[in-house]
Amino acid sequence: LAFDIDADNIHCSFHKSGRVCYSCIERAFVWAKKMRRELLKDFNRIEIVYSGAGFHVHVFDRNAFLLSIKERKILNKKFSSYPIDPWVSEGEIYLIRMPYSLNGFVSRKVLPVKNFKFVKEKTFPKFLKI
Repeated sequence: LAFDIDADNIHCSFHKSGRVCYSCIERAFVWAKKMRRELLKDFNRIEIVYSGAGFHVHVFDRNAFLLSIKERKILNKKFSSYPIDPWVSEGEIYLIRMPYSLNGFVSRKVLPVKNFKFVKEKTFPKFLKI
């Protein structure tokens, strides 16, 4: 089970240019941490992974793997106020960026994270301005 919280799902006037701003990536991390805290009420093993364009909230509990599409839709409804892509967590996609890979669309490393400072220091190549 994974939830996709992308920065481009956060309303920002900068997005009109087709780009995502650093502030929205930071706000996406705040949403991911909030979602993780909520999910910890029902699950035990949850990790946040920087995807290059936002964050994935991965749930590794066995019972999460066994959720039906209907149960996943119920979870999505619970988190409908979050800036998520519901089609990811409903199980309609079977590909997700793997940790330690490169998101070639945005030239960012995909890494598990604990704090946002780590994201800025470890995932933004020096040749890109943020």
